[in-house]
Amino acid sequence: EQQIIDLTTQYHHAADNNETDAANDLRNEIQSRIENCMYVSQKSESATD
Repeated sequence: EQQIIDLTTQYHHAADNNETDAANDLRNEIQSRIENCMYVSQKSESATD
C-alpha cells in the first residue's frame, strides 16, 4: 500500500511538470497495483467461504 502512495506522489510530480509519458506510465503502474490488491483481497475472502 505504501508503494501505491509513493507512486501516486511521483505521478502528481510528473503531471505538475507536464511529463506526460512519465505520468502515463505511473498511472498505469498504479492502476495495475490497485487491481492486484483488489484481486488478492477478493481471493482471500472467497477462500474463507
